[in-house]
Amino acid sequence: MSWPALLLAPLLALLEQALSYALSTPLCQRQLGALLHLVPASTLLLVLVCTALALVDWHRRAGRPAGRFVSGMALGMGGLCALTIAAMWAPIGWLSPCTG
Repeated sequence: MSWPALLLAPLLALLEQALSYALSTPLCQRQLGALLHLVPASTLLLVLVCTALALVDWHRRAGRPAGRFVSGMALGMGGLCALTIAAMWAPIGWLSPCTG
């Protein structure tokens, strides 16, 4: 089952960015800036689960090149989205949006 990594992973990456921006002001006003880490952590976990499903599907389709191509594309998309979410999460840890 490789479609979650192909379709859901990019949507989760966009959702993470939108929610992080939308929640930063209200959470900082309430002195709850540490909760900003929940959004990227949860979306990264979901993307990694989707990518793991694509990896299982890739191994399952060992004898079928066409199916393996789609699973390989899903692996690439899931990995790229996981890397993107991690890259967007890093500034929250280094440069707190609640200061300054």
